Amino acid sequence: MLRPWSVLVLCASCACTFPTPSHDYACTTDSDCDPSRECTEELCVVRVAPADGGASDADAGADADPFAATRMACLAKGYVAELTAGNGLYRYAATTASWYQAERACEQDVIGATHLIVFSASTPGELALSRTKLGWVGFADGGTNVYKSVTAETFAVTPDPWANNQPDDGNGAENCAHMKTSSGLDDDQCNSLHAVLCECDGKPPLAPIP
Repeated sequence: MLRPWSVLVLCASCACTFPTPSHDYACTTDSDCDPSRECTEELCVVRVAPADGGASDADAGADADPFAATRMACLAKGYVAELTAGNGLYRYAATTASWYQAERACEQDVIGATHLIVFSASTPGELALSRTKLGWVGFADGGTNVYKSVTAETFAVTPDPWANNQPDDGNGAENCAHMKTSSGLDDDQCNSLHAVLCECDGKPPLAPIP
């Protein structure tokens, strides 16, 4: 049985595009930051005590980009930047797997930061990338005919990601999405075997597969 993911929410600003610092760390004064940070160059950075023991100083490079470590971890796992997808990080595996095996493998690359690729309105290039690297994507319907993503993101609004006459739910047994051809997505049985396209964006799946 598929996981009970929440209803998709259209979010034009939720994509974590490397290497842009998170908006969560934007600031104008120290009061915008939590007590362990101070505002330096409009970012909340970790307070670092100077070597002479004087007043606290800020190391502008310390944790200014909370996704820098995630990016490095993903690169170490074989993820590469794809310019056509906004320079995001992706890993493609031609070795086939079921949807569950594929999602589990992606999730275990960098815990809490990687998953099967999903499409959102803010990153339309991912749809084009997926059409060149055919395989499972991070959408499933749990038998409800309402497709939901592993990260609560939506499909790219334009163009429609589905191939003509898809999804068709093939006798009620096709509940997982894959990019079958360059013409668009197709639904298939979740235990079918397809290639795998993982995405590293710093977003955890809603309910990781153990």
